[in-house]
Amino acid sequence: MSTPTKSIVRLCVLGLGALLIGLPASAARAAEPTTASDAEAMAQDARKEAAYYRSLGGVGYKTGLEQREEADAARYSAMAEKLGAAATPAPTQEACPNCSPTKPAVLAPECKR
Repeated sequence: MSTPTKSIVRLCVLGLGALLIGLPASAARAAEPTTASDAEAMAQDARKEAAYYRSLGGVGYKTGLEQREEADAARYSAMAEKLGAAATPAPTQEACPNCSPTKPAVLAPECKR
């Protein structure tokens, strides 16, 4: 092989390697839900798919499709709970008038801080 051909091959290999390394990470981020409602919708879709694979019988179970969809449903449900909890605001002084910074929650059990 001549030198220009080697350079082109090396450049193509380098470009292909960079493409293969960069694509899976961006594809995984694009599929992740960003809101609790999106996560719950994806969990529901995964439950439907798991039910479909369960209806196939042994084929869905032996290929692992049913287990994968059930795991996805559990993961998305947990993600929906986490995203929903993050969206819940913390109680403020107006929401809990019996509490104060000087009065600990132990002394004010009605405060849910």
